[in-house]
Amino acid sequence: MALRIRHAYDGPGLADWLVASACTLLFAANIQTNRMRQMVQSALSYYFDTPWVPQMHLVGNVIDGAIFAFAAVWLMTRFTKFAEVAMIVLAAVGMVLCWVELVYAVHVSTHSIYVLSDLPFQPINNVGVVGAQVFGSYLILKSASGSLKGWRAWLVKGALAVGLWLFQSVVWHVWIAR
Repeated sequence: MALRIRHAYDGPGLADWLVASACTLLFAANIQTNRMRQMVQSALSYYFDTPWVPQMHLVGNVIDGAIFAFAAVWLMTRFTKFAEVAMIVLAAVGMVLCWVELVYAVHVSTHSIYVLSDLPFQPINNVGVVGAQVFGSYLILKSASGSLKGWRAWLVKGALAVGLWLFQSVVWHVWIAR
């Protein structure tokens, strides 16, 4: 007796699983950063004492967990459109949050007694520019392909993701040079 599947798979696609997996790693990196902030009289402990930083990290963790949860909900239920839209919105908010905290950290560190030497990656939530790249790449992969199909669409979107990384690098270096 053969197993018959009545419905086609309409769960999360490759891009959705990639961002959910990346969010798991970003969540783990946030946990590690939060553990390191307990070192007494370190730059991290001073940075985490500044206003809004713990809240930004909490929101970053919630975004990571929510993206993973929506991918799981999407797989197990029929709320496909809701989960897909929620993941896209959360990715956009996550990308903006990474850059907001990055700008805030640069502003704070220029007026403080400590130096954040690992910028633009640490101690920013979601590993700073890396998290912004993960969320931005997901948004690129979820965008419409137009007339391109298959590997050509993935190739163009991959090139756009590399372009996003280069753009963020240029923005960071121009920001720091001023």
